[in-house]
Amino acid sequence: MAGPLLQVQEALAAWHAGLKTWAADVDVTLPKALQDGLPEEAGAPRHTTVLFGEHAGEPLWTRWRDIPGTAARDILQQMVATQADCHMASVEMQRELQDSAPSPEDKAALANVLEDNLTHAAALGGLLIRHFPKRGSIAAAQLLERRAFLHQRVLNAFNQPMRHWLDLYCFVGFVSLCARFSLETMAVGGFAPVAATADWLARRHAEHSRMGLWGLQRVVEAGAVGSPLLQRYINRWVALGLDLFGWEQSETAALAWRAGLKGRVHELERAAPPEDATRLNDDARARWLYEVERMLATLNRLHDNTPLRVPPWTANRVIIQDRPPTAHGAAVAQGAEGDPQWPLPLAQHDAAVVELSQKNGWILPA
Repeated sequence: MAGPLLQVQEALAAWHAGLKTWAADVDVTLPKALQDGLPEEAGAPRHTTVLFGEHAGEPLWTRWRDIPGTAARDILQQMVATQADCHMASVEMQRELQDSAPSPEDKAALANVLEDNLTHAAALGGLLIRHFPKRGSIAAAQLLERRAFLHQRVLNAFNQPMRHWLDLYCFVGFVSLCARFSLETMAVGGFAPVAATADWLARRHAEHSRMGLWGLQRVVEAGAVGSPLLQRYINRWVALGLDLFGWEQSETAALAWRAGLKGRVHELERAAPPEDATRLNDDARARWLYEVERMLATLNRLHDNTPLRVPPWTANRVIIQDRPPTAHGAAVAQGAEGDPQWPLPLAQHDAAVVELSQKNGWILPA
């Protein structure tokens, strides 16, 4: 009978083969390093002890079975699997925009984002198999089966159509910032393999978010896409981003913090524990909105038209504590156009953006 190490190596090889099949199916090219094998592990995290929660001060856990509590172990596995799912979905959503890039620089920037997401998905898939015994292998296999364009990915923001580069800039600017915050909260966690990998990924997502803002700045300065049209896309992607942080009140978030596995945004700068650990999703949401407000303030300095605004927390949301979620679309309960005060883009707005983007001058040169 094969030993545990051999079983892991066989599972990694099988998943790598499946990753190649998935890439061919969604029509993306794996970078040379991924064609040859999965990424190596990220190494050691920056901290050596659990930084918060009920086990603060204890040595970091390096083996899955040493994490206290079955529920905590299950939550951590789900967090890793969800992150991996988001990276694979991002590739599926963005891949078709490469040939319509407004400049060679934009095409190269998107190629870097796609390569990062492919590498990150592979690293997280390998992490599941190496460190979360059989259930991790099952979760990794499921990553290869779902498709964003069939609305099968775990989170709603990653099942959305991306029809043009204005969608892409908003997605990379706002949603990559959500991902960065989520990864940073895992990077300070107490399970060493996850913390090290999340720290590496978070730094790359900061670069992605800057790429999105760079594109939006050039769109705004060019002036062809007016504020009312751009505001619709901000409304869409901000609502989807707000939902990514989860329910306003969450026992799962509280358990993850108490277990020392997922911290708060800027956890190391906080001297006191949370007053209510079930409200940590809202805590992260507020800090994300602050950064979005800063991004829109940067854009508003580049034009004299109607200022771009951050929608309120509840506009066009699916995940609201006092109502059940709707399926595959943030504005289902409010009609196709969404909240009347914060309308979403419709088919005619997508068509207008596509038409504009085929003309010179819709965006400043890179």
